[in-house]
Amino acid sequence: MAYKGIDVSYSNGIVNWDKVKKAGIEFAIIRAGFGGDNVKQDDKQAEKNMLECERLHIPYGLYLYSYALRREQAGSEAAHVLRLAKGRKVSLGIWYDMEDGDGYKKKHGLDVRREGQMLTDCCEIFCNEVKEKGYEAGIYASLDYFKNILVRERLRQFPFWVAHWGAKEPGIDCRIWQYTSDGVVDGAGRHTDMDYYYGELPA
Repeated sequence: MAYKGIDVSYSNGIVNWDKVKKAGIEFAIIRAGFGGDNVKQDDKQAEKNMLECERLHIPYGLYLYSYALRREQAGSEAAHVLRLAKGRKVSLGIWYDMEDGDGYKKKHGLDVRREGQMLTDCCEIFCNEVKEKGYEAGIYASLDYFKNILVRERLRQFPFWVAHWGAKEPGIDCRIWQYTSDGVVDGAGRHTDMDYYYGELPA
């Protein structure tokens, strides 16, 4: 069975979660922030979004947008999201966002297509540190990243969240499929990321 959800960040503005729930959204993945453990890099809406999901009993997970350019930075990124998760009811895991949508890695000289092993190392470091703190840890990336950059065989112990838009299926086995970035959800606005969750949601 697939459950319908959204993932959100500050770019969605102030989400009206009452309307979102009424619109039939069953779960959410909330951006915690980006990069290493620096308060200035927390997502401006993360705390509010977590509190609202808890108030309305909407199961949610967190994701951290990675800016890691070398292995040593992955630990600080794990610490970043773990700081924000502490004391919160994060029931759908913590996810490591490996895309380079804003071109940060490229601008800083990292050729992702040549550094798949290093990026896979970062995923392992991040996810293992998150798991040590008692959370489920998973990896978000585009289908291209999963097929052509990351070494999937090394990461199969972690669930995948794959972005594959405009398709009839996710393209690989995954826990979450982000099937569009252009959804419309009452309370979250236009151009909302939409997802299906495969598995059982917590009661």
